Amino acid sequence: MGFLQSLNNIIVLDESNAMQNKDIVPISVNRRRWKYFGYISYWGINSLCAVTWSAGSSLLSIGLNGSQTMGIVVVANLLISIAAILNSMYGSEYHIGYSVFQRVVFGIRGSIFGILIRVLLSVVWFASQAWLGGLCVNVVLCSWSRAYLNMENTFPESVNMTSQELCGFVIYLVITIPFLMIPPEFYDYFLAIGSTAIFFVGMGITIWAVKDNNNHYGTLMNVAVTLSSSEKGWAWMYGINSWYSSLVAGISNQSDYSRFNTKPRHSYIGTIVGTNVTGFIVPLFGIICCSAMLEKYGEEFWMPNDICMFWLQQNYSAKARAGAFFCGLGLVFSQLSINCVGNGISGGMDLAATFPRYINIRRGAMIVLILAWPTQPWLFYNSKRES
Repeated sequence: MGFLQSLNNIIVLDESNAMQNKDIVPISVNRRRWKYFGYISYWGINSLCAVTWSAGSSLLSIGLNGSQTMGIVVVANLLISIAAILNSMYGSEYHIGYSVFQRVVFGIRGSIFGILIRVLLSVVWFASQAWLGGLCVNVVLCSWSRAYLNMENTFPESVNMTSQELCGFVIYLVITIPFLMIPPEFYDYFLAIGSTAIFFVGMGITIWAVKDNNNHYGTLMNVAVTLSSSEKGWAWMYGINSWYSSLVAGISNQSDYSRFNTKPRHSYIGTIVGTNVTGFIVPLFGIICCSAMLEKYGEEFWMPNDICMFWLQQNYSAKARAGAFFCGLGLVFSQLSINCVGNGISGGMDLAATFPRYINIRRGAMIVLILAWPTQPWLFYNSKRES
C-alpha cells in the first residue's frame, strides 16, 4: 500500500506526458464533489433505464414467474452492491481510477491490454445504448408529427434498420456530444435529473397499464411454475448470473467515479442504497406493465419506448401525444445519462490512461462516440430482418 499512498503526493503538472495527464492522476481535493446522492443517482441511472426495464423478460422466459424473478433481482443486487463496493475501495481511499490501478497490478505496459479490452466493451455498450436512445428520440419526434410516425422506409430488406431508426440514431449521437463535454465531477447533478425523470416516467407508464387493464396487473407475477426443484434451482443460478453480468461494466469501473467522493462513506452508502432500492423498482415496473398489457391486448411489451409508440399508433390524440412526448423526453435523458457516464466517459478515462500525452477524457469519449458507427448496433436488435 506504500506505493498507493505515494500516489496522493504526485504533483499534477499542466503538461501531459507519456505517463500521466491531469485526468488520470489522483483527483485533487477541489474536484472531489460527489456525495451520497451522487452515488445513489449513479446506481439509480444504471437501474432506471430501458435495458433494465426489459431485463425481466429473460428471466420469465426460463419458466419463472414474476415473484421469483423479483427474488432473483433482490439476491443479485445484493451481490452487485458488495462487488461494487470492493471495486470502489481504492478509488475512494486513494482517488485513482480503474486504469491507474491496473498499472499497480500488471505494470505500466502490461496494464494496456486489460484497459483496451474494457475500451472495446465501452464502445460496444455505447453503441447499443445509443441505438436505444435513438428509438427514444423517435418517440418524441413521432409525438410531434404524424408524418414522421408514418415515415416510409426507403431502405431495402438487406439493410437491418429503417429510415426512421437511422434518423433517431443520428439525432441521438448529435445531442450526446455536448453532454460528453461535461467534466466527470459535475455528473452527479446530471445523473440526479436523469434518475428522477425516468423514475416518474416508469411510474406513470405502470399506472396507465394497470388502470387500462381495469386496475388489474395481470397474471405474470403469480403464474404457476411447472419446473422441478432441480430445474428451478438452476434457473435461479442462471438468473442471478444473468442479472449480475448485465452490470459488470458498471461494477468494474466503480473506482473511476468513487475517486470523486468527498468522503469514502458517501460512495459506500450511496452504492448500497442505489443498487438495492432503485435496482428493484424498475424491473418490477417492467413486469407489471408487460403483465397488464398482455392480459389486455394479448401482446407482450418489454420496452417502454414500444409502449409509447403503441399509444401513438392506437390513437393519435392530443392526450396520447402529450403522454408519449413527456415519457419519450424522460427516456432520452435517461439514455443520455447512462450512456455518457457508463460508457462514453468511462471509455474516455481508459483511453486517457493508455495515451495520456495525446488523449484526455473528452477526446477519448468522442472517440468512443465515433466508433459507434462501425460497431453497427442496429445488427444487435434487428438481425432477425436478415433474409
